[in-house]
Amino acid sequence: MCNYIIIVLNLQIEIKGVDAESATMLVSFAYTAELVITDANVQNLFLTSDLLQFRSAKNACIEFIGQQIEVSNCLGIRALAERYTCVDLLEAVDEFVATNFDEVVQTEEFQSMPLNLVLEILIKDDIQVKEEKDMFQACVRWVQHDQENRKKYMSELLKAVRMPFISLKFLHEEIAVHPLVRSNLYCQDIIEEAITCHCECAGIKMRDSYAKSLYFIGGETSFMKETKSIERFNHETTEWETVRPLTEARASFAAAVLDGKLYVVGGCRRGRKRNSMECYDPVSNAWTSLASMTKCQGDVRAAVLGGYIYIAGGSSDGNLTCK
Repeated sequence: MCNYIIIVLNLQIEIKGVDAESATMLVSFAYTAELVITDANVQNLFLTSDLLQFRSAKNACIEFIGQQIEVSNCLGIRALAERYTCVDLLEAVDEFVATNFDEVVQTEEFQSMPLNLVLEILIKDDIQVKEEKDMFQACVRWVQHDQENRKKYMSELLKAVRMPFISLKFLHEEIAVHPLVRSNLYCQDIIEEAITCHCECAGIKMRDSYAKSLYFIGGETSFMKETKSIERFNHETTEWETVRPLTEARASFAAAVLDGKLYVVGGCRRGRKRNSMECYDPVSNAWTSLASMTKCQGDVRAAVLGGYIYIAGGSSDGNLTCK
């Protein structure tokens, strides 16, 4: 950067902090309406157009910067957008950070951020994480980058973690015994309260990346009168909704979720064991019948592992269990 001098009628007006090359480009732009923006000149051109109030040039720079957002530079761009009140650019960066959070928290930029900006990111509802424990691990990573100076902030960071959505097992075996937690009395109080009141999460919003609905499927209205109706509880509206029913009534079945779809397997109907399977797609609100099990049926159990649904237990051909 250097001082740029404009001569008007033998008078010299010194504009401090203006890049000479960028100023020359903007003067040319005023006459030609042509502006060549590159990776090398965009920052200086943006700063100069902001200072000299070349709004159209500034907007062109913002658009160019928005197209360059990636994991390695997104937080730096966010700081720039916030400092110069570039609302559209800030929203674009925040959306990128939310979608790529797992990768962003591993960057040097994230680990070098001040506490207030880290908290600003952690409290957002739209952060895309598979589990809330990922937020705790992000806090630990940030503190450990400069542990001696940052460990005192651990309790503030924990307040941004939504403890009711972390399993009790992880709270007990991982968080409660973590050195950064055990060495801080305020952290210990937070975790103790989280464990004691684990099921009391009223008023604590789930992050948008979590499941938003709870399904109640089938069952019996009375003895041997199975139903195929389904109700869905929406956590955001706190209301019950009716969705498309099962293709056949059943009770004592197994259910599993894989790739955003709901699978219902086995069960009983009118006292007879079933080995059929069907799949619900919440996007199309439709059920699809799938291939039946070859052996297992009745009161089976289901689990998802490595992209597969495993069915175990139950009964078949008079045997109490099968596998």
